[in-house]
Amino acid sequence: MNIPNQNPYSDATQAQLARYRTAPINPAYYMVGNKDPEKPAAYIAHDQGLHTLTYSALVEESSRWAGYLHELGVRTGTRVAGLLPKRKELLGVVLGVWRLGAVYVPLFTAFGREAVQYRLKHSGTQVVLTDSANLAKLPQDSTTVVINVDEAVPPPRHEFDDWTPTTPDHPMILLYTSGTTGHPKGVVVPVQALATFDAYMRWGLDLKDGDRFWNLADPGWATGCTSASSALGFWVKPTIGMLIPLHRTPSSILSANGRLPTLPPLPPHIVPSALKGSDSAHTPGAQQRWRAP
Repeated sequence: MNIPNQNPYSDATQAQLARYRTAPINPAYYMVGNKDPEKPAAYIAHDQGLHTLTYSALVEESSRWAGYLHELGVRTGTRVAGLLPKRKELLGVVLGVWRLGAVYVPLFTAFGREAVQYRLKHSGTQVVLTDSANLAKLPQDSTTVVINVDEAVPPPRHEFDDWTPTTPDHPMILLYTSGTTGHPKGVVVPVQALATFDAYMRWGLDLKDGDRFWNLADPGWATGCTSASSALGFWVKPTIGMLIPLHRTPSSILSANGRLPTLPPLPPHIVPSALKGSDSAHTPGAQQRWRAP
């Protein structure tokens, strides 16, 4: 591997990384919204060959998913979990969550029912997206909206075309440790951590614009989730069959107006002291819709 010649401490590099620490900011916008719309963003390998997704396709896919979730009442700070393997829907789901300023909770598909439900309860997750193979692991109660991407339902009434503004220290991911030495611990990843992901991809792995990056790690763990988040390149190998992103929502979970009840803030015992009080849901103007330039 060639050692990059670019000085990671140069003014140009610092300016590039500083954008992730400047408000307002939306992580999905910096991953797909500010890219050449016709440029390849992701490759999906399956038995029928290779399928290419452009940045414009991911923008549209995330807009549809954000529309689904927005109609349920998902807003800034809402915890939305994904119990999904590597497949096309996963990209749209995660980007859609971040377009709304919500917090994504990745779950490992090899977890058993108890491990999944502990993380859902501890994180305060109210919406879970999964497939038919993992559906039985989820709680069958009135506290969690379950969206099965293998089931067909009508499209959202409105797609979500904006990029919800957040602050650099706003939580974008809530990861959990394996729990091998006790109960799993929640780890909050703020938006400004994108600077770290970007730097690692560019100078740690020496990826260049146009390279194809095959991430072997499972998206339910830190490396699999955050590496893909860099949006410098994806190589997603999904389950056989490309399914339209669809969902099922038990009506008993929703309030009278058809939306989720108001969510509490992140549990204080899993929020680092540096992030306490910084949730952009409580920042003046943070709830306004933002159209990125």
